[in-house]
Amino acid sequence: MPSHGLTDEKRRHLVEFAKVWGEMTAEKAYGPEGPGLDVDLAGLEEIAVELQHALLIGFCEVTTRQQAGRLPETLSCPDCGRECAVSIILRNQSLTAPRREARDQCGDAILCGARLNWL
Repeated sequence: MPSHGLTDEKRRHLVEFAKVWGEMTAEKAYGPEGPGLDVDLAGLEEIAVELQHALLIGFCEVTTRQQAGRLPETLSCPDCGRECAVSIILRNQSLTAPRREARDQCGDAILCGARLNWL
């Protein structure tokens, strides 16, 4: 089960915030009168999906960058136990599951999100 560290109340607040952001974006896109009658639901959904992806990318990039900034300069290799310098490697494998890895510089081990317990 995923761990996000947010209370239910905080999540509800963020969902409401995102909804208001969507309303503001719709007005920015189409003005106070809304879209014309020539605009269909499929077109609106296409724009909404692009906006959803942009929100997801921004959220995941910022939060994982913040997590990476809290990593120590060295970590013990999970296999040999040797302390190695950590460098951050960005790997966006898919839009819905961006992945960050910490890799020791000597190349003996790759510490993935499961082992480090972060994204």
